[in-house]
Amino acid sequence: GHLSVLISRLVGPCGTVCAFEASPRNLEPLQTNLTTNGCGNVRVVHAAVSSRSGTQVGFIYGSHPPADRLGRSDDGRPPDVMVPELTLDDFVEHFRIEPRVVKMDIEGAEYAALQGFRRTIDRLRPIIVLESDREAREGVKYLSSLGYRVIDLCDYRELRSETDFPEGVVVSNVLCL
Repeated sequence: GHLSVLISRLVGPCGTVCAFEASPRNLEPLQTNLTTNGCGNVRVVHAAVSSRSGTQVGFIYGSHPPADRLGRSDDGRPPDVMVPELTLDDFVEHFRIEPRVVKMDIEGAEYAALQGFRRTIDRLRPIIVLESDREAREGVKYLSSLGYRVIDLCDYRELRSETDFPEGVVVSNVLCL
């Protein structure tokens, strides 16, 4: 919720921030943080942003909330909870909003989320900031294929291919324009 608080202040009282949280364990701390910081312009949505809406996905609790993740457990145990999936396109259309900036940090699910955001991307071309690790660079490739320029926020270089990512960097934040 730290970024939600920061962005809430940046957009001001006339702006709106939509914070999507899949982890049931993170919902209460997120709401508490937002309330404590007077962020009345933030809508919290309990859903996994994905390439489809109306389905449920398994959610696995890790040893602590940042280790929670969507999908299956490594040891084959069933999910701890099921979470609704939602496309950003459906959300945008339902609430008739026009996002100008989108920040995604969804632990490797960015590509699926971007696929479910394609109509809005085509129509509005929002600025997109992605956190991307070495195993989840599909989102960066996808946005590049749609004509976005991708800038590494670590060194401000344009990334044109997989080989442009800095050596030894596991996680990068990239700005897509």
